[in-house]
Amino acid sequence: MTTKTLTITDDTVVEWSDDGTTWASLPGAQKVSFPEEQRDYKDKTSLDSVGMHKEWSRGLIDSGEITLGCFYTKELFAAASAKKALATPTYFRVTLPIDIDQSTGDQFAWQAWISPSLPDVEVGNDLMLDIKQKVTGAVTWTQGTAAV
Repeated sequence: MTTKTLTITDDTVVEWSDDGTTWASLPGAQKVSFPEEQRDYKDKTSLDSVGMHKEWSRGLIDSGEITLGCFYTKELFAAASAKKALATPTYFRVTLPIDIDQSTGDQFAWQAWISPSLPDVEVGNDLMLDIKQKVTGAVTWTQGTAAV
């Protein structure tokens, strides 16, 4: 398997959706973040634990909180604010650039509750819009299609 180092470029596609069916490009995306899953562990140590060693069982997985950074536009802020008001989480997917042995890039998808916010900006710099996300449910990975 031959691979190259992938770079986040304009070949990277960042999209969002209200229903997971109809997708729209997230305009002005400048920073791509991916959810990082963290598993909880439950302490199962008891007086019967051998050698005074702690014992653990696996618990639930939390996909955490991430931020997608975009260049600010009033239209994007309005769209993000409308999605924040929805009673359901927003769908996100990121398609990576294709590797040399692929015809389509790998894709990561998740759902999140969102909150748009404006980060601090110094005079003379671009105004940004952060789309903060509390990821809900599992993150899926779909491997890109192999080149023929």
